[in-house]
Amino acid sequence: MLGTFDNWRLHVFLGPITQLKTLLWGEETASRFERERRGFPDNAKLGGKLMRFTDAEMKLLSQQKIALLTAKMALFFVRATEKYQTQKEHETIESLILQTICNPKIRSLKYFTSDLCHEKTWAFYFEYAKRIVDICYEHDINHEKSISLFCYLLVYYEIYDVDSLPSEWRVILSITDAMDFYKIEKLSMMLINTIPDFYRQYSA
Repeated sequence: MLGTFDNWRLHVFLGPITQLKTLLWGEETASRFERERRGFPDNAKLGGKLMRFTDAEMKLLSQQKIALLTAKMALFFVRATEKYQTQKEHETIESLILQTICNPKIRSLKYFTSDLCHEKTWAFYFEYAKRIVDICYEHDINHEKSISLFCYLLVYYEIYDVDSLPSEWRVILSITDAMDFYKIEKLSMMLINTIPDFYRQYSA
């Protein structure tokens, strides 16, 4: 949310607060926003307009959230295929997903630098991730928690082409009047007869 604020609005929003701490999955992060607040008076006020978001700001929030999720998904797919294509130390799909899609430390697109992988590799998996997001939204799979489990199943079955998505999967995704978590959990039980631990712990 704070990423949509300009420096002035951020300064007024924080007011006398000098540090924000967040705790997610046992990981604590702290931010002081000293650079953003530099030069502004300590007693700044914005009145009753403080938390009123415009339609444009809400749209930007949604776009930022989807863009970050898509990039985290792409990184997950890259890391998963690296695992299968090389003889590196064995990592489980769960450990890879916890390092990427479910990693609370990845909070900005600035994390995704050009040295993560080859440019063409990134372009391929980022486009694939975008198409997976589109498929999820088309079937009302909107929560990151549900999308993360869907990505887990894709990697489990090594599906990296949306045209290869089995029709049986689409049938379950298309169940009408069902919550997204129900459809994804049903799919997981059908395919692997379990719900992975990471999903049970996911609070999003």
